[in-house]
Parts: sequence; C-alpha cells; structure tokens
Amino acid sequence: MHPRAVAALVIAISAFLLAVAAGRTALAQAPSSAWVMPSQLNAGYAAPSAPPAYSAPPAYSAPPATPAPQTANLPGCCCGLLQGPHRPPPPPRRTSPLATTTSISVQAGTEVPISVGGVLTAELPHRFLLQLGAGVMPKAYAEAVDSFLTSVGAYDAVVSQVVRGSLGNAFVLRASAGGRPFADHGFEILGGYTLITAGGSVATGDVLNAILVESGASFQAPAGLADIPIGATLHNFHATLGWRWLLAGDRFVIRASISYIHTLASRIDVKIPSTAPEVQPYEGLINDQVNAYLGPYFAKYGKAPTVGLSAAVRF
Repeated sequence: MHPRAVAALVIAISAFLLAVAAGRTALAQAPSSAWVMPSQLNAGYAAPSAPPAYSAPPAYSAPPATPAPQTANLPGCCCGLLQGPHRPPPPPRRTSPLATTTSISVQAGTEVPISVGGVLTAELPHRFLLQLGAGVMPKAYAEAVDSFLTSVGAYDAVVSQVVRGSLGNAFVLRASAGGRPFADHGFEILGGYTLITAGGSVATGDVLNAILVESGASFQAPAGLADIPIGATLHNFHATLGWRWLLAGDRFVIRASISYIHTLASRIDVKIPSTAPEVQPYEGLINDQVNAYLGPYFAKYGKAPTVGLSAAVRF
C-alpha cells in the first residue's frame, strides 16, 4: 500500500475515535436523553438548566357537610327517582294522662223518663267501662208516661191509677258494662240491667175491686177500704249509645246518651191493711189476680226510648 494512503487511513480512524469519545462525554453530562451531535459539542453547546423544584398545591379543605333534605318516596316510583318536597311531620297529638289511664268519674244527671240521680263510672284498661247508677223516678216522670199511654188507648183509667200510684217516686238501679271503641273519640256503647221498684198506694178499695172484677175474681175488698199499698217491681234490659266530652284538663265530663229500655218481667204486690181482716186471708189470691191482669200491660208497654244527660267530675 502507498504510504500516503496509509497515513490518510490512520487520520480517518483517529478522527472517528475522537468523535466517538467526545459524544460519550456529552451524553454523560446532558440532563436529558436527547442525542447531541458531535459538532454541537465542539461548538460549545450548553446543556439546559435543571427545572425548578416541584411545589405541591395547598391541601384541599372540604366544606362542612350539610344534611340532605328528607324526601318521601312516592308510591310506585322505582328507587326513589321521584320524590316529593320535604314536609315536616305533624306535631304529636296532645293526650292528657287521664285519657289513657284508669279513671273514675262521679256524675249527676237524669235519664228521661226513668230516673234522676247519680252514676259512678269506672274506665278500665282497653277502654272498658263499668257503670252503676241509683236514683228515683219522679212523680212527674211517672205521670208523663201514664198520660202518654192513656192518650194512645193503651189501657183504661183503672190501670192508670195503679201505674201512677205504684211507680211514682220509685227507686231505680242501673248496672251497665261496655266500652269506648275509639281511643281518640268520646263514643260509648253500653248495655245492662235496670231495676225499678216502689211501693205506692191506691186511694180506695174501689180500684182494687175493679181489677178483681176485670180478672174474674169471685170476691171483693170492702167498699170503704182506703190506702191499699200497691208496689211494683220491673226487671228491665237497656242498651245505650252515648258520647262524652272531656273539659277542664279532662277533669270535667259531660255525657249525653240515647237508650232503649225493655221490661223483661214485672211483679205487683198488694198489701191488705189490717183494717180489713176479713180480706187478709185472700191476699195471695188477690196478688195472683192483680198480676194476671196487669202483667200483660207492663210486658206490652214497658218499652221505650230514654234520653240521658249528666255532668261528672273525673279522678
């Protein structure tokens, strides 16, 4: 080979090796992986400066949580997609302690046309009611009943005198049991037994003799016999529908009611006075004749509606 060619080859190889060495040095100093031409290194290329240090943004502070408004799911809507506006629940109903506990009330009133008197009412758990009343049948009530029955032709004047004389100022006892079906209302329903018993007097023996004649008896009382005691006892069933109003903090009660009374059995008792000793041996027979005659009238007409009104103090 020619010496000049060898020298040129050596120069080329040297230049190539120098270029490779310079490139490696530039790559080691560069902050990035970008490729740098050897010519740029030779021209004094300056590597870019390092980026500024990263500064973290301020920490996020969540706003205070507020409760979501309550909404009621509409019936028939899937997953609560349709919801109505929020409505606060109604305030609770004020209920007095006496409205839900056992209580006793003492009342005074009237049951027209049966009695005037007092009633003791006990309200037990589950709104069960017990009542016990006692009073008298004023003569005005007995006369009003008799006048009505006489006016409609229920019986004659003879029976009328017995009714007026035996029932005037009669003692009346009523026992009832029932309840209040509804806790928030004053409706009451009761049923029970009513006893009416009294001893009046018939002015003369003429009325007794008229009854004996009507019943077919073969004997009579002396014509001048007066003041014959005649008593009547009526056993009755009654049913009552009523309403009560609680006033003054549930301490005061007003009751109004409508009842139906029905006579189940009756008994008339005639007492022969000692002034007629000749008739006294027949007292039992006289009572049988009187009851046989008057009993059907009490059974047929001993039924009527009554109206009650009373005021009570509740404990």
